Amino acid sequence: MLGLLPVVVGRGEYYVAVKGAGMALTMLGDLMLEDVAVEDRGGAMHLTRLLPADRCQTLMDLPAIEATRESVIDAHLACAAAFVPLARDLYRRCELEWPAAMEDALRRHLDKTLAIKLPG
Repeated sequence: MLGLLPVVVGRGEYYVAVKGAGMALTMLGDLMLEDVAVEDRGGAMHLTRLLPADRCQTLMDLPAIEATRESVIDAHLACAAAFVPLARDLYRRCELEWPAAMEDALRRHLDKTLAIKLPG
């Protein structure tokens, strides 16, 4: 989704970018839940009982998303700043090779098209 951000921002499709940021937020929460080792996680209405306090705080600290250029870019970058380190750690623990070439290509793409730097 982050790779498509230049397309929707370039077209002024900020509502679509809001939906993309929402999807990124959902994936971030799902990634955080991967470390929860309980038999039954229950429903999504009690994440504060499942996630460590620092991860709950990370989710609560994410910026609100508005249908504006600045807001959707900030939201995507904030999700990426939280997601990438967690994903790298999961890859490491699973003894998988991180797709560094893909990440590098995404970084170049975002820099070239939107003049933004992917955190981390």
